[in-house]
Amino acid sequence: MSGRIVGEILDHAPDDLTPAEMLVLIALADDARDRDRTARFHSSVASIAHRTRIKPGTVRNALSRLTNRGLIRTRHKAKPGLHQEYVIANLNQAHRFATTRDEITP
Repeated sequence: MSGRIVGEILDHAPDDLTPAEMLVLIALADDARDRDRTARFHSSVASIAHRTRIKPGTVRNALSRLTNRGLIRTRHKAKPGLHQEYVIANLNQAHRFATTRDEITP
């Protein structure tokens, strides 16, 4: 669990994220390890949906948009019995005002 990464997201995540995208990103950050910024969920969408109280379809859409913007990337594909891993990008003050057209390097 990384309060440092959660704080980084609260301070520097792009202003134009939807509430669902922000909540999913915070849930991932809460589960992430500090050393490699990696979050794991056994059944990714179901676990995230449960923690965020967001419908699974909305979670999938948020994960897709966060990936497309470069805020997260997946490390392993979800398969029965395997973890889905998400790596959270390093954010700084410059990312706060990034738009959907701006690419963020993880």
